[in-house]
Amino acid sequence: MTEQIQATTADIEWRENGVPVSTQFGDVYFSSINGLEESRYVFLQHNQLSQRWKNISNNTFNIIETGFGTGLNFLAAWQLWQQSASTNCQLHFISIEKYPLTKQQLSQALAHWPELKPLADQLIANYPHPIPGQHRLEFNAGKVCLSLIFDDVETALTDIQPTNIQCDAWFLDGFAPSKNPAMWSLQTLEHIAALSKLDTSFATFTAVGRIRRDLQQLGFEVTKSKGYGIKRDMLSGTFKQHSSSVMQWYSPLKHNSDFKDSGVNNTSVNSVALIGAGLAGAHLAYGLAKLGIETHVFEAQDNCAQGGSGNDQGILYTRLSHERLHLSEFSLTALLYSYRYYQQLFDAGILTEQEDGQLMGSIQLAFNNKTKILHEKLKQRFSDDSLVKWLSPAEISEIAGIETEYSGIYLSDSGWLNPRQVCKKLLQQPNITLHTNTKIDALSYTDGWQLSGGPTTKFDAVVICNASGAKAYSQSTALPLKSIRGQISYIPLADTAPRPLLPVCYEGYLPPPQNNQQCVGATFNLNDSSTQVSLVDHRTNLAQLQQYLPTYYSSIMNSEVVAENLTGRASVRCATPDYTPIAGQLADREKFIEKYLPLSRNAKRNISGAAPLLPNCYVSVGYGSRGLSYSPLCAQHIISQITNTPSPLPSKLVKATHPARFILRDIVKGKLNIEN
Repeated sequence: MTEQIQATTADIEWRENGVPVSTQFGDVYFSSINGLEESRYVFLQHNQLSQRWKNISNNTFNIIETGFGTGLNFLAAWQLWQQSASTNCQLHFISIEKYPLTKQQLSQALAHWPELKPLADQLIANYPHPIPGQHRLEFNAGKVCLSLIFDDVETALTDIQPTNIQCDAWFLDGFAPSKNPAMWSLQTLEHIAALSKLDTSFATFTAVGRIRRDLQQLGFEVTKSKGYGIKRDMLSGTFKQHSSSVMQWYSPLKHNSDFKDSGVNNTSVNSVALIGAGLAGAHLAYGLAKLGIETHVFEAQDNCAQGGSGNDQGILYTRLSHERLHLSEFSLTALLYSYRYYQQLFDAGILTEQEDGQLMGSIQLAFNNKTKILHEKLKQRFSDDSLVKWLSPAEISEIAGIETEYSGIYLSDSGWLNPRQVCKKLLQQPNITLHTNTKIDALSYTDGWQLSGGPTTKFDAVVICNASGAKAYSQSTALPLKSIRGQISYIPLADTAPRPLLPVCYEGYLPPPQNNQQCVGATFNLNDSSTQVSLVDHRTNLAQLQQYLPTYYSSIMNSEVVAENLTGRASVRCATPDYTPIAGQLADREKFIEKYLPLSRNAKRNISGAAPLLPNCYVSVGYGSRGLSYSPLCAQHIISQITNTPSPLPSKLVKATHPARFILRDIVKGKLNIEN
């Protein structure tokens, strides 16, 4: 299997009756008789979803679909969920699509079903760019979650395999087996069986004998029923047992796959303590509170967002890459999720345009040869996508409202936000209690988490999200965190001065001015934890502005506007050695080292069984200068672990962000033993 760099979108022909036909597979996307009724009959009725959802015993229900297509099956399921399930339950719908439709194609196909329009409009508005990987979309205030995986089915199922998602119902779609054999291969069906549990149901429009026999061999009880419309037969059934061949294929847990936990999180979590009221804590609090979980946030300072999350303006963006490396894929996945997430906050009135930010895109200048080369290479991955546009100096000058001599790219899913306001408004939501001036000194666990320095109440779970302050706790003291000081400078603007119309990024960044004040930032001082505003750093910020945007610099600077007269703010970023955040469940360090120590002698050795992790103890730190972009997705990942629901991250990114990854690396390099 090779990873796609750029997704190939669907090649569609439209019949006279408006039914879309895939030219790649020579098959229709839905029945020409009535596609919606076909979806309801095959997938909803034969998975018995209406009855199961009216009597749902668990708070979550997981559907996995092979073949998203037009999204018709998802919309039909979402509509039925709203009609049948309790409002405190959560639907997770995971769907795989190798050839995603464009947004225009999706809109044209779904126009057939006026009754679905309120739901279809939301899907179309949030539909992701055709970029390979996993895209989490959230609807109904997070009660309906759609994870779209744009990749081939084997890659997609392999990547969700180690995360231990167990499916409640399968929608086996994806064109006829004769036209799309890879979707129906024995290996694909083995993945499906491995992701199933006792009484997991499935339904499919096909009744091919080989498919029926393979499913039976893999542990499914299979029933043949009357097909929809002119189709004679279809298959449905339930999973009863893993065959020996599947268990042999699935059971071995490689040491570097996903750090499966030890099952200590199976109890229900009703209360969570969060340590730190910056962006990491605020996003976690908001997400947990939406699920009705009692959330307490403990902040040592007298208000939220007093550290690295306390600036008035920050840029929502990332540095793109032409390769699918773990860091670059995480960065892009996080940015695209965060953009949709913040847009929903604006739409819901939680955030206010102008006051709290604007999602109007941003410019990244090709300010040196390295960046020019990178921007050219990006065309290999993004040339057919609306996410990125390549602009000349004249085009940038017109769009940005300030003159530049550099070419660059326009990144559509970006903008600027006020991090301090984001924290403040999220923490004002229901089910959240903010405890300021409350310094937590230590954590201990005995049938719940006790916070020394906090209330005597025990909490079901705790998340450490106070940046470098995580080093103060025995559970997280060994995390390899480093401090990077950053300072922004504020330049007063005359009423007649030009103003950037959208964020411009170079060696530093330049957001649109607020209150006749131009923010310029930010410096990058490694291993410096001072928060005193520095004249040297003011001069650094001004020098970069003069170097890369000299015309704008000259238009706003005068004899009174000099470095010595500027105001600013300095804070300390918390970063990691690999510049990837640390987000997830913390390891029981001593037991973890003991279990995986054999890897120091043979790094390829398989270590079976669950990893020893601390019960319901998590960490969310190490965001560097990307807190706005990274922390929303990581918050949802941690919430998925707390609630035992599917993660928005594929397994390779779960591993890439896992707190135990550094312990494992040090063991393999021979740097650790049991005494360490």
